[in-house]
Amino acid sequence: MKMGSFFQGMIKVNKIRKIKICAAAMGIFSVECFAELRVADIFTDHMVLQAGKPVAVWGTAEPDQQVTVSFAGQKIMASADQNGRWTAHLSAMEYNKSPNILTVKAGSESCSFSDVLVGEVWLCSGQSNMGFSVGRALNAQEEVRIAKYLNIRLLRVEQKLSCVPLSVLNTYRKGWQICSPETISSFSAVGYFFGRELHEQLDVPIGLIESAWGGTRIEAWTDWDETSADLYCSYLLPPWKVLMGNAEDYPQNFQEYVDEFDRATREADATKKEWEERKQKAISSGVQFSDPLPKMPPIRSLGSKETPAAIYNAMIVPLAPYTLRGVIWYQGESNNSRAWIYRRQLPLLISNWRRIWNEPDLPFYIVQLGNLGAKQKDPIEESAGFADLRDEQLYTVRTVPHTALAVAVDLGLVDNVHFPNKQDVGLRLALPALNRLYGKPCEDSGPMYESMKQDGSELWLNFSHADGLHALNNNELKGFALYSETTGWVWANARIDGD
Repeated sequence: MKMGSFFQGMIKVNKIRKIKICAAAMGIFSVECFAELRVADIFTDHMVLQAGKPVAVWGTAEPDQQVTVSFAGQKIMASADQNGRWTAHLSAMEYNKSPNILTVKAGSESCSFSDVLVGEVWLCSGQSNMGFSVGRALNAQEEVRIAKYLNIRLLRVEQKLSCVPLSVLNTYRKGWQICSPETISSFSAVGYFFGRELHEQLDVPIGLIESAWGGTRIEAWTDWDETSADLYCSYLLPPWKVLMGNAEDYPQNFQEYVDEFDRATREADATKKEWEERKQKAISSGVQFSDPLPKMPPIRSLGSKETPAAIYNAMIVPLAPYTLRGVIWYQGESNNSRAWIYRRQLPLLISNWRRIWNEPDLPFYIVQLGNLGAKQKDPIEESAGFADLRDEQLYTVRTVPHTALAVAVDLGLVDNVHFPNKQDVGLRLALPALNRLYGKPCEDSGPMYESMKQDGSELWLNFSHADGLHALNNNELKGFALYSETTGWVWANARIDGD
């Protein structure tokens, strides 16, 4: 099922003539006839263009009109097609910290973007732990104060939903910003600490694009058609198809459903807060409190951010094909209840994004979920926490090329999924980039289990990426368990042998 024709977001120089044709629900598409020069929304002052690769610049103009893109001594010509869409590719460039001007001309029209650098560009995406801001991170006040990096540039994508791939990219602060104490506080902490490490190690401009939304599931970040075509992932869609099919005005009035869901959620949040205040007051007064907890709107509702592909359409599609070095991804908490299918969903998302960027080897580095909850008392417990989801993330890295895993299980907190130490997460993501992409040799992975053999009453587990491995503070190793038919599961004594 096609959810919509797709073309990229544009910056408007003058008015456009637009014809929109809405087909039956589940088959909406749009036809746009462009008459004036426009450049994709992601191109603004202060941006960073990717070094070492051809750089895509795209937009719209009059059909069949010639467009000229000029930058740093290059002058590239492109012709708009019969729908007015054009794409030009600048030749691969070396790093450049000196600000340049990117100019696009078509006939008598032109637009220019100033203070443009050439460096390394990364997309930082996921849910709340990727969106967790520098202003909330460990040592936040000091981190914000020292965030004075003229050559680190930031772009935050606004949180939007759409039932079809959008032609407009919405961003906070009107596009790219120079990293400063005034701009960094609300930016992704993981993304910033990752980019800062690259900047300090490489001494080149860094462009960071944050596209993140808390409490979201991976299917909302994945193309509908790709989910539908997968034998296992497609089982998620029928309930949504029923909801959409029962709404005669969907998707023409999609935004009204979004607004209504937001309104209902805000009202429910306010009611819940008031309920909690009354409960606390009753407890403090020694009065019995039996009022039922107010219900929240169902997650599976029209207009919900859980709608498959709704975030992908609005927050990922308009970014492509802006030339990137790679992607860092921190998501999975909201998919924990269906960890078994995440084994299919995460590789599917990676292949989906690589396809729309037309880069089958685009690096994709994943944060493995941190710990949450009290330490496990028994070898086997009913709730596995995030263990199953972490295993699916590991499976993805073992089976999908050009991926890496940043382990965060040791950084989590007992009572808060949003732990503040995002500095170490950013550093661990930077290590594979430095080692594999930038010629800075270093150990870039935590220990990886490889094999096992039995020697009498002992089992020997072999790990790669384990040079110099030792227990923290030389404490006793924890977390190993054995099973026998006579004793069941029991904790095991373990030691590290070898280098």
